[in-house]
Amino acid sequence: MGSEDDPPREVPTDTRHPVDDPGALIVHGIRPGPHLLEQTPEFLYAIFTAMLIANFMWVFYLFGAFLLYTGLRLVRDHTDVARALPAVFDE
Repeated sequence: MGSEDDPPREVPTDTRHPVDDPGALIVHGIRPGPHLLEQTPEFLYAIFTAMLIANFMWVFYLFGAFLLYTGLRLVRDHTDVARALPAVFDE
């Protein structure tokens, strides 16, 4: 087993984050660290802008789903299926 001098082992996770793997940033020429905003502000602004746009898209998605649900409910409530079915199957 391990001795008392060994550092504690970390629990492995399935997900990877930029904090866990700074090599993904380094490959693209971005040096991670506390001076990231000073050295590459356009990179962080692009990330913040993308997250803001994604949030607006999510709101529009929810609004569209609500409109679709409301429209389908109105069609269901104002359609008399019992009278429409015999007319469809009559020859």
